[in-house]
Amino acid sequence: MVRDGVAYAVALHFDSNVGMSYWDDLGRRKRTVGRPEWWKERESLVLDWVLPSLKAQDMQDFETWAFLDPRDAERNAALRRALYHHGIEATYEGPRALREAYRERCHWLCILHTDSDDMACRAALSDLLTVRPEPGLTAWWNKGFMYGIHDGRMKEMETFPPVGPAPFYAQWYPVDVLGSARAWAEYREMWRMSQRHQDLRKKCRNTIEFDKIGYCGTIHGENTSRAWDNVNTNKRLGDEIVNPKKKNRILDLFGVAQELRQC
Repeated sequence: MVRDGVAYAVALHFDSNVGMSYWDDLGRRKRTVGRPEWWKERESLVLDWVLPSLKAQDMQDFETWAFLDPRDAERNAALRRALYHHGIEATYEGPRALREAYRERCHWLCILHTDSDDMACRAALSDLLTVRPEPGLTAWWNKGFMYGIHDGRMKEMETFPPVGPAPFYAQWYPVDVLGSARAWAEYREMWRMSQRHQDLRKKCRNTIEFDKIGYCGTIHGENTSRAWDNVNTNKRLGDEIVNPKKKNRILDLFGVAQELRQC
């Protein structure tokens, strides 16, 4: 979808080796090994929690893409069929697929990157409409939440220093870098956009920060990188929210179905 020359895309990352992308900036796949526990509940997470948050967006002029890896083809076959049924472009080509899809459709491409177990606040895409595209621009939200889908616990989550942004951020690309992998890589290197999400605040050269709620991560299954007792998770967490009415108001922001709530 294109508005005023800007195309908006959401990229759901299915990097099963948590913390490492499957692709470098030239589109080459890295040698990473997925962890089996990462895939447990992944399909229901995406279909029941993540996609509803996107369908609840106030601004709907965007397309959603799922970045999958062919080495996980057996494990993600059912998920890929389900995504297709919901109109999601599931690709094994990573950023290359977006470059090819948008290079003749827009002047700028804005990509909202998010993990496949994070929910977007219904105002997130609308927030991006308020931004005038600039070279090398990276934006993130400094407030969010963490929610346990099995126990109903909820805590505030912030990107306060020295902790960097959550894996939920947007980046802008001019159309002239979409034509080749080399141009894409050089652009990202020039503006230092090829960072772990934790390092975006420290290393990117052109950034903005939305002082508002943007995302809600989930605690689920046996994904040990997301657990209430995980040290890295707890670095970001603030007070626990126990008031049921407040929790319900927050879950409303993310389009969570009533039957899934434990409030």
